[in-house]
Amino acid sequence: MTTTTDPVALWQTIHQAGGVRAYIDAQLKARGFLVERRDVDAMSDREKDAYKKELKREAAERKKTRRRTSGTRPTVKNELQRMSCPRSIHRSNSRSCSG
Repeated sequence: MTTTTDPVALWQTIHQAGGVRAYIDAQLKARGFLVERRDVDAMSDREKDAYKKELKREAAERKKTRRRTSGTRPTVKNELQRMSCPRSIHRSNSRSCSG
């Protein structure tokens, strides 16, 4: 999975992935940060500590990835909506295309 700096291309990728959460999960998995959830009751203290460190590393990377995607949504969503609507709607009045 590649990262992009173009907001429109990024939002299209997010949309194709099934939303922001699915996109972030796919990015984390591709980069080796996604941690498989396990039952901690059967873990030793050492295993719990290692597991917690992995989860913190995942959370930090998830936060970074979310920040990269959060700035794209409002403007790109409008751009994608315009791309899927007939131009005459946007020229003739201010209402947006909802379907």
